[in-house]
Formats: sequence, structure tokens, C-alpha cells
Amino acid sequence: MNLFIVGATGKTGQIVTRMALHKGHRVTAFVRSPQKLNPHDNLTVVSGNVTSAKEMIKHMGGHDAVICCLGTEGTGPTNFLTDSAKALTAAMEATGINRIGYIASAGIHQEIDGIFGKLITYMLRHVLKDHGNAVKIFKDEELNYTVARPMGLTDKPGRGVWRVAAEGLPPKPSRSIAREDVATFLLEAIEKNQYERQSIAIAY
Repeated sequence: MNLFIVGATGKTGQIVTRMALHKGHRVTAFVRSPQKLNPHDNLTVVSGNVTSAKEMIKHMGGHDAVICCLGTEGTGPTNFLTDSAKALTAAMEATGINRIGYIASAGIHQEIDGIFGKLITYMLRHVLKDHGNAVKIFKDEELNYTVARPMGLTDKPGRGVWRVAAEGLPPKPSRSIAREDVATFLLEAIEKNQYERQSIAIAY
């Protein structure tokens, strides 16, 4: 497949990009800091602003799907993910691409129960709102999206197994999951056309 990846220099984005290349996909990484990615025969690195549809349109044509691994810094008010989603949607429509994989976060649907859920949802309320608004844009524009809603991301090695839920969370979910497993889940969903137009919680 030809994949257009944004957020490819982040912790999770680098894993997604590495896995995609290992599987033989061709990748265009649209990033702010090209120097963070190692050269590869199947990798094209483009420097640009992910909130600019005009910039992305120049490079997005001819791809089969978009994968978005963007995140935000800090926990304060932000519209970065919302603005990026608007630009991504406009660029996808302009270039005839409909499939997108997006890494959000557990909590965007107020689905984390208990005291821990209330605490983490409050602490991350601004980021969760931004992720939620981005997901709403994909839904409203009728893109063929797969949203991954992981619990807290860690840099530990992946286990190769996980549980998913289209509504809420899997029963008694762990509070964290390895980025490697989330990356594997999302890439496989795009490759196999799984979980189309669904927001999927993923946890151990």
C-alpha cells in the first residue's frame, strides 16, 4: 500500500512508520522535523504544516490511506488536533482518498469508569476534547475512519495480544498499553479493511 503518515516523528508515529516500511509499504511521512527519520528506499519525507490542507494536497495524491499519529504537548487548551483534522479531511477530499486511521485516546467518549476515570478525564479534558472534535470531523465528513482509543501509552515492548471494544472499554482494562501494540492494531486495520467507521478501544 501507499500510506501517507502524519505525526510520523512522534513516539507512536515512528513505530507505525517503521512497521509499515518493514511490511513493504511505501510511505510518505509529512512532518515538521524530517531529520528525525532514518532514510529508507520506500520512505519519502516531506516537511510541512499539518494544519495546512494546501501543503498536504501537493503530496497526498496517489496514496491508499492516511494514518494520523498526531499528539499534543501538555494538557492545556488546544485546537491543534481539530485544526489538523479539518486540513486532513480537506486534503483527502481534494485528492480522492477516503480511508484514514487515527490514534486518539481512551476517554474521548467519557467511557472510563470509576474514580480513576473521573480523575484522568478531568486532567486530560482539553486534549480529550480536541481528539473528540477531530473524530467528529471524520465522522461528519463520512470518511472511512478507524479510530484507536488506547489507554495510557508506554514505551514497553508489545505483547502481541490485546482486547478491543467498539462501545466503552473492554472489561477491567489495564491502565496502559504499549505503543507497539497500538501501532500494530491500527496498521493491520488499514491493511485488512477492519473496523471501518468505528472508534475502537484497545487495552490489555
